[in-house]
Amino acid sequence: MTKYNFIRVITFISVSLLIFATSVHDPSVHAKMRAMEDDALSDITGAAEEMVFNNVTVRSVASSGLRYDNGTGGNSSYIDVGYLELGDGTAGGNFVLNSSMGWDIGYGTGGTGNQTWLASSDFNLPSSAGIGLIANNISYRVNGGAPQIIGNLTMSGLYMGRNVTGITAPNLIPGSNITVVMSSNPAHGLMAWLDMGAYLDKLQYNWNTAGGGLTASGIYVVGMLGNTTGTGIPSGWTNPLTGTMELGGVFPNFDVSGNPTGTPVTTYAEVNVSGNYLGAGANGSALQLSLPMAGSTRVRDLNFGGRDMGPIAMDGLVFYRLLLTFRNIGASGY
Repeated sequence: MTKYNFIRVITFISVSLLIFATSVHDPSVHAKMRAMEDDALSDITGAAEEMVFNNVTVRSVASSGLRYDNGTGGNSSYIDVGYLELGDGTAGGNFVLNSSMGWDIGYGTGGTGNQTWLASSDFNLPSSAGIGLIANNISYRVNGGAPQIIGNLTMSGLYMGRNVTGITAPNLIPGSNITVVMSSNPAHGLMAWLDMGAYLDKLQYNWNTAGGGLTASGIYVVGMLGNTTGTGIPSGWTNPLTGTMELGGVFPNFDVSGNPTGTPVTTYAEVNVSGNYLGAGANGSALQLSLPMAGSTRVRDLNFGGRDMGPIAMDGLVFYRLLLTFRNIGASGY
């Protein structure tokens, strides 16, 4: 049972878009063949098709909660989300999709290796309201101890792969839609490249009912920007902010002065499950995420416990290696 709960937590948002989508104006979702034109797929041969979403309204609720439990009875450890809602970030709200999604399927040789690749492009979301998420009553327990309250998490106004204007400056012009290239590999699990520009209007975490919380407003995920301009405050930033952050890809090397040098490094984002994480004969499994990335992140304002901390600018970030490991998944006796 614990494995099914874990899968529910990991896949909730992605499955919601497919299972719980309903239309307000008789939407059509159809596919047609098209030519493969993506530069990332220059050494991949195969067919492609395109899906079109017209006025698809999305809202999903898990009111009974989601829990991952290691299943050791009275001494169990778990993390629990009491209520989870995908919509526009307000109770009962939804967002609408009006977008095409191109899918390329082919077999790669040369630079991509001898394996089948699936690529998605030309996709952006949403067309209205912005995507939001409400996660309330988040808690955890360790080794049968007393449950500990983490708090509530809310996000609203998430836009990905599209221009965002009419907001407090600067605007976002990513220059391209969301692009995802993925494949499975026996040695590396799921391998992928992702290019995306995104804007999140508000991310709020409240750890108690007395107003204690952290709020980030105006979050930009963009390409490799230069230094901040002017005084470094948002009104002095370049307007619009442009480009896409890359999760996996071909990243430049830099010298100590920050100038590109040498041979670029090819990286992939990877999701892999190891059933023998602790070594030969050990009883332990792990989920491993490799997340190399390159791009820039800016925040217009950060408020911590009611105190304004001002803007944040992190430009030209490159992580050649970023590995996250979740141990002891579904194992006992560890």
